[in-house]
Amino acid sequence: MSNDTKNPSGASTESSPRFYPAENTSSCCSDKAKDSQESCCCSKEGQNGCGCGCESKCPCACGSALGAFVLRLSVGLITLVNGLTKFIGTKTSFVSDGEYGEREVIEKVFGPSAYSANMETYRNLFSGIFPDFLLNLFLAVLGYALVLLGVTLILGLFKKTSLMLTAFLYMALMFGLLMIKQEAGVCYLAVYLAMIAGALVLTKKDRIAVCKCF
Repeated sequence: MSNDTKNPSGASTESSPRFYPAENTSSCCSDKAKDSQESCCCSKEGQNGCGCGCESKCPCACGSALGAFVLRLSVGLITLVNGLTKFIGTKTSFVSDGEYGEREVIEKVFGPSAYSANMETYRNLFSGIFPDFLLNLFLAVLGYALVLLGVTLILGLFKKTSLMLTAFLYMALMFGLLMIKQEAGVCYLAVYLAMIAGALVLTKKDRIAVCKCF
């Protein structure tokens, strides 16, 4: 059935999308609108993603909000794990094994000492490519920044700012890996950046957060 209507002069004009008033939530998706989901899902900014004000009955609005949340949560978890792994290392020790002499024991350690050892590995990789003071500053804050940004993204705090800072951090890492020709790491970071770009696009639809005031 055509949605076109004719004005008194006889010219055909396309009908505009129907919006249901926010105060009339009981008739949000009434029988009159059931023939077209678009009528219920078409929205104006500031009305919870639905022109009628009852988001629970607007499948496309709920889907967009859930999709934005899942994408942001995924970026946050990846960033948090990437940060925590910087604080995990190994410690080698030798213990007496009776008549067989000493036995090598390797155990995992977690904390600032492991972080310093891991950053020393990074420092050796990028030494001579970047100025020492910039490299030392970047490596000093890398792990802590990843953990902090991961937590803020998971909780939904300062969403747009956190996503942008995470993107800048990953771009800096990507540039460094390009300089030492680590293509595999570059591909992983490219995927992360694509996810961040999508999360930034959907920021306005992301309504699931600890505090919506941020």
